[in-house]
Formats: sequence, C-alpha cells, structure tokens
Amino acid sequence: MFPKKSDIYARFLNLSRAVEQLNFADLDVDLKALIELVAGRAVRNEPDYTVSDLIGMRILGSPATVHARIKKCVSLGYLELLSNSQDGRVRHIKLTPRAIEYFEKLNQSLISVLK
Repeated sequence: MFPKKSDIYARFLNLSRAVEQLNFADLDVDLKALIELVAGRAVRNEPDYTVSDLIGMRILGSPATVHARIKKCVSLGYLELLSNSQDGRVRHIKLTPRAIEYFEKLNQSLISVLK
C-alpha cells in the first residue's frame, strides 16, 4: 500500500491509463480542447458559443485554424452548428450525443479510478 500522497499519484496514473484506453482516437489534443470549451458553457448553463465567438479567441489559433477545427469536430460528429433564428449568419455551436458519450466515458473512467 502506498503512503497517502503517493496514493493520489497512483490514482492519477490509473486515470491516465483508463483515458488512453477510451476509443476516441479521432480526437487530437486541439479538438478535445475545443469540445471541452463548448462543454464548459453547457455545464454552466451559459449561452452557446457562436462560431464568431470561438474564432475571436486567439488562444485557440488563427481564425482559419479555429474554423478548420470546428468543421473537423462537426464532420466527426462531436459538434453541430445551428443557425440563429433571428440572424441566419450567426451559427451556434452545440454538443452532439457523440460528444456527450465522450464525456460520459471520461466520467466513468474517473469514477472507476476513485473507487
């Protein structure tokens, strides 16, 4: 048995291995960051991001890069774009059932490691 502080690190390693074994190989680090950002707003019950909101976040990359990542997440089935009913030029970004499945599997991995 590990001492208390080492036990935390051992659990972290177990979680890391569990997450690696999830079958979401189509998501690279940048795409994960993007869907996690969108999910953060959903969890906090805040208004959805729009494409323009994300393109304006320079931390995510250049506008062209961010747009390409959004399109990739849409094509992989993790995000969907919905037109604004008042202004058709505005596109809201929402999680899809596949993205929710991704987060549910992450949650299950975390719970299994904490037991």
